[in-house]
Amino acid sequence: MILERLPEVRNLSPEEKEILADELWADLGHSNHSDPDIKPLLERLLQQRGEDESIPWETLRKQIGVAP
Repeated sequence: MILERLPEVRNLSPEEKEILADELWADLGHSNHSDPDIKPLLERLLQQRGEDESIPWETLRKQIGVAP
């Protein structure tokens, strides 16, 4: 498990953990922008976050640097 290798992550505040998760997803988007499976995965994550927390797909693509 990655958390076992990075125990300091457990000490982050909930806000810091959310920022870290966003940064990791952004990094995943940049490194896998040509992977056709990334769009459905990101769309599922957006749906799980809830309507009041979600952002439009176009906005997310701009944030993670994925071209249309």
